[in-house]
Amino acid sequence: MTAGVPWNGKVRFIISDVDETVADVYRKASPNLVKRIEDVLSGGRSILFISGQGKEGIHERITGMLEPALRQRTLVGGCLGAEVWGFGADGRFLGRPLYSLYDALTGQQKRKWREIVGRVAGEFSLRIFPPMPFADFKKKAGGNPRAVMLADRGAQITLEVVNKSLAPGIPDMRVPIARRLKALLSAARLPVRPTFGGAFALDMRLAGASKGLAVRRVVSDERVLSAVGLSRREILPMRERVEVWGDRFEGGGVDSEISRALPPAVRSIDFRAEDPARFPKGRNIVLWDGRRRLHDGLLQYLSSRQPRKGHIN
Repeated sequence: MTAGVPWNGKVRFIISDVDETVADVYRKASPNLVKRIEDVLSGGRSILFISGQGKEGIHERITGMLEPALRQRTLVGGCLGAEVWGFGADGRFLGRPLYSLYDALTGQQKRKWREIVGRVAGEFSLRIFPPMPFADFKKKAGGNPRAVMLADRGAQITLEVVNKSLAPGIPDMRVPIARRLKALLSAARLPVRPTFGGAFALDMRLAGASKGLAVRRVVSDERVLSAVGLSRREILPMRERVEVWGDRFEGGGVDSEISRALPPAVRSIDFRAEDPARFPKGRNIVLWDGRRRLHDGLLQYLSSRQPRKGHIN
């Protein structure tokens, strides 16, 4: 384990994963962590929260809990960064995303995408539930392998196939569902790709959407940076002024896309207990050295290392 992860008082821009890094899956961030994030923002820093979840879900779980006056220093990268949204001075989302791949789709393409999802749900006799914490889903759906949660996030549609096998030894149900979706989406010439996410998710993502692409666009776009009170000059040199918080770096995990989109010296902090030998080579990825992990580890990091109301050095 890397020895010592000190607070970087020079950091101006933080790029943070959401699920399990800031909050448990489908749950809100803890009030204590929200307060510490507010301390980070009040010190003149800005944060991009980026997740496979849609902007409304991220807002409900994190940004909507922040003081409205501080919210304007945050960006929300929903659907793995297929869209990036900012906030106005009133603390509300701006009328349009600052960056969007979804806007390139026509209204007809968007409707066809949803028709295909409905068709496949019918073909596989899926029982659809809205997103909810896994424990609540288990109570409602029991062990029914055809019970799934469907989250339509606009730029991404996700099926959470929690009970993904009919019985031990039976193949993952996501495999035939993904195969059928791929065939129909391809036939309709839609730029959407079904991929597996985490242990349960079957994500239908816009082709090209990734955390890495969104991060590269954000840090190079003066208009987007200005929305959170920054400029390109203020985040240079990035090795000092930019930091990444995540929990999936091992073996080229999804958060390593963020690291690879930035200069190699930019520090990424991994709050999961992962094997450093399996981190992408040539990147400054460090393991959090505290006793707690994931979102509890981030709270420990900000509580023990960050000066309260810590302003930039």
